[in-house]
Amino acid sequence: VGKPEVGVVTLHPQSVAITAELPGRTAASLIAEVRPQVDGIIQRRLFKEGSEVAAGQPLYLIDPASYKAAYDSAIAAQQKAAAALPTAQAKFDRYAGLLKQNVVSKQDYDDAAAT
Repeated sequence: VGKPEVGVVTLHPQSVAITAELPGRTAASLIAEVRPQVDGIIQRRLFKEGSEVAAGQPLYLIDPASYKAAYDSAIAAQQKAAAALPTAQAKFDRYAGLLKQNVVSKQDYDDAAAT
């Protein structure tokens, strides 16, 4: 039987990076849930996804068409009511005098007051 062969290695001091690969999961320390305060069609996002945003900073540009239409409708209704006010006030004043003379009913007077 022969002699076994033995390998020889000469060691020299050197820097070695110590690493370990381990399975794991990460979770965000801060999470923001963004909810719109109004309905509408989003035209453009005003922030970069993943970036920090400041309180009160606009996040989206919403199509103003539906809000403009609602605003215009409200202005028209206000103008119509303002135009009807002198007539309603005159009717109320007239019914107030007629009520004192018992010429109109209290119900007619109340209806004029509600107008």
